[in-house]
Parts: sequence; C-alpha cells; structure tokens
Amino acid sequence: MNHWIAHLQAILRLALGNPGSNIEMRVLIVVAFAMMWGIVCKAGNLLGIDNTGPVRTFVVTLVGILLSLLALAAVQMYLPAWNHPQYRLWILIGVPVAVGLLLVVPFMGLFQKASYIAAAMTWALSVAGAALVVLLVGAIFDSYMSGRRDAEQEKTRKQELERMIRQ
Repeated sequence: MNHWIAHLQAILRLALGNPGSNIEMRVLIVVAFAMMWGIVCKAGNLLGIDNTGPVRTFVVTLVGILLSLLALAAVQMYLPAWNHPQYRLWILIGVPVAVGLLLVVPFMGLFQKASYIAAAMTWALSVAGAALVVLLVGAIFDSYMSGRRDAEQEKTRKQELERMIRQ
C-alpha cells in the first residue's frame, strides 16, 4: 500500500508541476478540483445533462480524478517505458485521455444519464479548465517566490552597503 501511495504522490507532484511546498500543492489541488467541479456542473447543465446537481457532479469529478491518478500510478509502477523520457509525455497525456474516454465518460453517462458526446465534452472542458488553473496558480506562486528572493537579495545588498559606509 505504501508503494502505491508513494507513486500516487509522485504522479500528483508531476501533474501539478512539482510545487515547491506542501502549501502550494494543497492550494493547487483544492483550486483545480473546485474548478473541475464547477465546470462539470455548469458545462453539463449547458450541454443538456439532466442530473448535474452538486452531489452528482462532485462524485463524478472525484471518481474521474481518482481513476486517472490510479491509472497513471499503475503505469508508472508496471510499464518499463515510463523510465524513457521520450515516452513519458505521451504516457502522461495518453493514459488520462484513455481513462477519460473508456471509464469516466461512460460512468458520467450512467450516473448522470448523459449522452456520450455531452459527457465527453464536459469532461474535456473540465480537464482543460483544471490544467489552466494549475498553470495560472503555479505561475502566481512562482512570481511570488521570485519577488521574495529579489527582496531578500536587495535587503542583503543594502545591509552590505550600509556596513561599508560605516567603516
């Protein structure tokens, strides 16, 4: 079990762009999940899916994310092609797409009584929205940390200059 958890954490860190701290990782997870949940609610409603209540969409979003992460962790553990960098990008894209089309979309169709096309479009929009949010929030954290480092460097430079003037 610990082996699976370690691989799930590695996949999560890789999917979120290797966040620098645990706070950044938690914020990214919560914001990305909320974005996916909101998009599944709204896009499902706009595409004519009848049962797009908050509980049903929460379950669909949670199951979809867990299935995708578990599939990626299984591929990382059992597929030797994962160790080759030229295949890793294709695996990171292909496995969630396959899981989405083969497992998540039919589950959404059964659970929410949706057509396959409406469910596929809803899931694709929610994944794209979550990816956009992860990129934007990650950029915000990176710019904050960069500004913080610059401020610390400027502070030490100022202290050295003051020390030189006093001598």
